[in-house]
Amino acid sequence: MEAAYRAFKERHFQDFLDVQEHGLQLADNIQAGASEIALNDLENAEEFAGTTSDTPAYPNRPVNFH
Repeated sequence: MEAAYRAFKERHFQDFLDVQEHGLQLADNIQAGASEIALNDLENAEEFAGTTSDTPAYPNRPVNFH
């Protein structure tokens, strides 16, 4: 049994390392995407923070009243 496990490990060790590397790259990409989303949200929040009902966020856009 031990010899079979050792053979399996030797045969697939590089594959395991490749999968691990792909997983780490995926995690980095997810974190980078989340960071960009958070930055975008922050920028939009700061843009709208200075607006009031007297100064709408989009002053040139018509408002529909019914």
